[in-house]
Amino acid sequence: MALNIEMMMNISVIRFLLSVVFTASLSWAHAQQQIPNGNFERWENSGKQIEPVGWNSLMIADLCTFCSIGASQRIFIEKNGFNGFGSSLRIESTSALGVVVNGTITTGRVTAPSLNPSGGYNRTVLSNPEFQLPFDDKPDSLVFWAKYSITDKSDSAIVSFLLHDNFEQTDPPRNEGNVQPSAKAQLVFQTGYKWQRISIPFNYLNRANQNPAYLLATFSSSFEPGKGNSNAKLWIDEVELIYNRTYQALNSTVGSQSYD
Repeated sequence: MALNIEMMMNISVIRFLLSVVFTASLSWAHAQQQIPNGNFERWENSGKQIEPVGWNSLMIADLCTFCSIGASQRIFIEKNGFNGFGSSLRIESTSALGVVVNGTITTGRVTAPSLNPSGGYNRTVLSNPEFQLPFDDKPDSLVFWAKYSITDKSDSAIVSFLLHDNFEQTDPPRNEGNVQPSAKAQLVFQTGYKWQRISIPFNYLNRANQNPAYLLATFSSSFEPGKGNSNAKLWIDEVELIYNRTYQALNSTVGSQSYD
């Protein structure tokens, strides 16, 4: 009888510990922020452009008067995702007046103050909720599925995720020393015209002392403004932020899996 009581007590203790672990795991999971609409299943149309919810493109950019000539629909819905289901995002580069216009999507706002392509940038706009992504978490890495059409040296795609404090971060940074991101995950890449899973670590300047307030995320079908291949196409799907309980330095890995 005493043995049975002891066994029952041990089982109760085990159940209690499991419930604590499960509850802690749920709390951890709920606390982790993710990119809104990272699977690109939700889209909106405001009349002159169609865009995935939570993202912005060239059609609602802040452009100089003559730069608006290059403003065309460069963001499209692809009916099949990387696994053949759902939808994905397709970004295309084009040409305007003999200059390559890179297809871009961002959580901030595309900005082109002059006709000089190298002067363009994306930025978080603190005064407008449409062009900002409030974000105060600290992910360890960025993971997404991508397919890129260019396989030679004429062009490459680029991804850039910048965690930053309460200021109007630009990408690329325009004021060296004053408005630098607290962490970044960036990569110039190709995929051999196949779907590939890409994982990139966030590089923190000082992880323990950084308290990000916003995330400026960007995908582009040409890695350098004004240059590259006007026929470049980039497909993106299943964007996800990965969190580890204990931070460890991670190495960038490309294509751990691929699909034709």
